[in-house]
Amino acid sequence: MSKFRFDPSVAIAILAVLAGWFWMNTFVTSVGRLELSFRFYDLWDLIRRPTVLFTGAGNRPSAQSIFFGSLCVLVALAPLVPYISRSRSAWLMSFAPLVLMLLCGALLYFRTAPDYFSASGDPGEVGRDLLQLANELAGKVVGAAARHVSIGLGAYLSFAAAVVIAVRGWQSRRS
Repeated sequence: MSKFRFDPSVAIAILAVLAGWFWMNTFVTSVGRLELSFRFYDLWDLIRRPTVLFTGAGNRPSAQSIFFGSLCVLVALAPLVPYISRSRSAWLMSFAPLVLMLLCGALLYFRTAPDYFSASGDPGEVGRDLLQLANELAGKVVGAAARHVSIGLGAYLSFAAAVVIAVRGWQSRRS
């Protein structure tokens, strides 16, 4: 059996991660009375199509979102591996939920941050200036729209719980 002693705080934190990912909002888009809610398991679709944050279009479960939701369950339960495994590196699984959240956040950020318009060849000086102006204008429009998107309670809860799991895994490895 494993050298790790079961830690109830890790079990509670895993339940908090699951609650934050599956039952609570990760992102909320509010415009007037319209409110669109997205959970963490929807993030794969948001990374693929960030405009869904503003339109809600196509916000139905797809095969990819079902796959990502299943992956989320496995990653959320991964911190239990050190309690059943004899491997010396099993404690690293304590970082799985935190790594997934950080990776998804970075992917969403970089997916929504690039230039909106680009030239296929050398557009010349005037063309570059027009592209720069178009990208600045598009950035302002997206920035105005982004003010209507807020991070939901589920993101905060699951992030805090993932940090607790990672810290407890690190402490268990060291003791």
